[in-house]
Amino acid sequence: MLDITKASFRYTILFFACMLTFGSYFVFDLPSAISDELIIYLDITKDQYQLFYTAYTICNFISVCFGGYLLDKTGARVGAVVFTAFICTGQLIWGIGGQYKSYIVMIIGRAVYGIGGGCICVCQESICTHYFKGKELALAFGATLCVSRLGSVLNFFISPLICEEIGVPNTIWVSVSICFISILFVIIFCYLDKVNTDQTHSQMKAKTKKINIKDLLTFRAEFWLLVSICAVFYGCIFPFISVARSMFKTIWKLDSWTSSVCTGVVYDVALIFSIPMGKLVDHVGKRLTFLICATIMTVISNLLLLLCQPTASNKMSAIPWISMVILGFAYCFTASTLWSGVSLVVKKAQVGSAMAITTAIQMLMNSIINIIVGALTLDQNIYVFVSLAVLSALIVIALGFVDFKNYKILNNKNSVGIFKDDIVKDEEQGLLQQETNDSPK
Repeated sequence: MLDITKASFRYTILFFACMLTFGSYFVFDLPSAISDELIIYLDITKDQYQLFYTAYTICNFISVCFGGYLLDKTGARVGAVVFTAFICTGQLIWGIGGQYKSYIVMIIGRAVYGIGGGCICVCQESICTHYFKGKELALAFGATLCVSRLGSVLNFFISPLICEEIGVPNTIWVSVSICFISILFVIIFCYLDKVNTDQTHSQMKAKTKKINIKDLLTFRAEFWLLVSICAVFYGCIFPFISVARSMFKTIWKLDSWTSSVCTGVVYDVALIFSIPMGKLVDHVGKRLTFLICATIMTVISNLLLLLCQPTASNKMSAIPWISMVILGFAYCFTASTLWSGVSLVVKKAQVGSAMAITTAIQMLMNSIINIIVGALTLDQNIYVFVSLAVLSALIVIALGFVDFKNYKILNNKNSVGIFKDDIVKDEEQGLLQQETNDSPK
């Protein structure tokens, strides 16, 4: 029998939880990795190409609102199965559309994939919180980014080469096959989580009360500021990556494969440094400090692309690489601090819904930015991303003022959050009651 009391069991759970999104991350940026080839193959415009991302993010925004409720009510096992089914079905539809050059069918496929794509991340975050809150939570979030992004790194390295050798439709079918590998990881995770449930009689779901719309009123300012940072910061990442390959080819004259690999450097950095960064955050705390550093680095990264464009005498060919490395570190810092920070400023029973709301608003913002990016030229897009980077830095500063004025939670080491589990009678809830008849602690 597996010994669930050992740290090795938690880390095994963590590994398979990380791999839940391997296939999803591989196919998410496949349109970017073969963007020019895809546009030529389907005979579509840049605006139509950008709709592959917009369709995903809009459906993602809608679905994650319900995904959190599903996780809170049924637990991660059911959520992982349902969301993975949507991801694989959506990519299968996308593959069929690609085979027959049906743009509409491909859009439908991305929409179906979007229903599961964001929700599986919410599921992943809930797993980390359940098994690691109070014990290496930032490490767990860093690990999910690192291992999951293996799919993204693999995509940007091999998809352009595969496309060059066997064409667009066959490349899409390769992505479908890789996506279906995630089913194996779902099965193993479900088995391990069931072992934990059978031995501890503790399921990964909120048993305390039903989450409803009124709960939104209980979220503190810290949570909404973190949500705003998430929406704006990731607006500098994912919409940018969707056009980065074309930008590097057009402005900096990099060849197809080099521009694809350069675009994937963001994920390469995350792959290498996410786990050490998570370990560092768990050791020293300072989430707010790292968030400030991340947003400053994002501003620098985008300013480099704006101010250091090639001239007749200087090709500036190193600038895209330097910019993407800096952006990769910013992405790594944010993933290890922001998401674990969300779990510290909400009630335990609402973690699933809080993660869902955060992801939903992030996706809504991404869909808006994708539409804007599709309507502008590549040169104009850079100004959009610089503005978003500056805005994210300003919101982080505002979060700093609020946090230091109230609880000073986000910079504490090994904080259990604003709502401490040991200050209420019901240990399962771990909620800090805020009704007027309660006495303040």
